Amino acid sequence: MADSKCSHCGQPLRETERRCPSCLYAPVPLEVHLRSGNTGKTVTFKTAMEVGRGGLAGLADPDLTFCESGFQFRLSLSPEAGGWIVYPNPNATNPTWLNDSPLPETGAVVQAGDVLSIKGKRLLLTIDL
Repeated sequence: MADSKCSHCGQPLRETERRCPSCLYAPVPLEVHLRSGNTGKTVTFKTAMEVGRGGLAGLADPDLTFCESGFQFRLSLSPEAGGWIVYPNPNATNPTWLNDSPLPETGAVVQAGDVLSIKGKRLLLTIDL
């Protein structure tokens, strides 16, 4: 039994289907939420942007001192990739990590539950989509 319709072609979709089996369209989350592991506070981004200490100030996280004041990483919404891509600042004093590994310079598509951090130890940010 169909639960909804594909917003691209109108074909019935089951609740568990992330991609339309007819046209292969996959809706991309329009927002990315970053939740601080220290404070539980969240900041939301709706457009591509370079994110640094100022963009994360709403988290009130004491680990923000390890974050670049210019930009620590760049968020980009990519329908072609099927979601949000995070790119590191290759010149950051403290590198950005994704799920306990250095974030590659080519960036990575992130999923709900992934964790961005500074060197895997500071400013733990859980991603929600």
